[in-house]
Amino acid sequence: MHPFSSFTFGAELATGPSTTVTLLGTRGMLAALGRRDGPTRHISGVFMDFEYQWNEAFQFSQQSFGLGLLSRTSGTDWRLNTDLSAELVPLMASSDPYAEDRVSRMYDYGTGVGGRAFAQLEHHGFRVLSAGYRAYWAATVNGASQSKLIQFATVEARAPLPFGLSAGAAYNMYLQRSTYRERSAQSVSLPQMTVFLSTSGR
Repeated sequence: MHPFSSFTFGAELATGPSTTVTLLGTRGMLAALGRRDGPTRHISGVFMDFEYQWNEAFQFSQQSFGLGLLSRTSGTDWRLNTDLSAELVPLMASSDPYAEDRVSRMYDYGTGVGGRAFAQLEHHGFRVLSAGYRAYWAATVNGASQSKLIQFATVEARAPLPFGLSAGAAYNMYLQRSTYRERSAQSVSLPQMTVFLSTSGR
């Protein structure tokens, strides 16, 4: 496989006084380390990830390199896709309530490690259910905190509708735990529930 032959990209825009990019993310395979075909197909490799999120609730960005495993189990009607990886995070930025007073910005910089687990269930090529979890721990290099633990959890369900449409609901959770040298640790929990109508479930 060639670099980035397995590649995903996502973006979200928010409208207001001006159109703003609130989410930008890419994930690509730099090199394949092994492959096995059959009823269950496995591809292991080296991945590179970039993620940027900026909204009214929190700010987060990371660039990472990881060792991961992509799997696909196919049946007559159903297919299960999974994505697992352990990651090295050279650069991570996350919001902090005390950062502006100390470093004149709203976020801290750090470096650390992370990991992810993702699963997607399809029926005749239609994405029915997906769930994912990601976690990143970083020692703060420049900022107000001493360390950060950032966690993302999401569950999404979809149902097909006529005319190529689909309806769905998603639950997302953002968790941030910050430790400090001069004050007690602080935790932030930001759940979000959305209901949507989509032109495709694939």
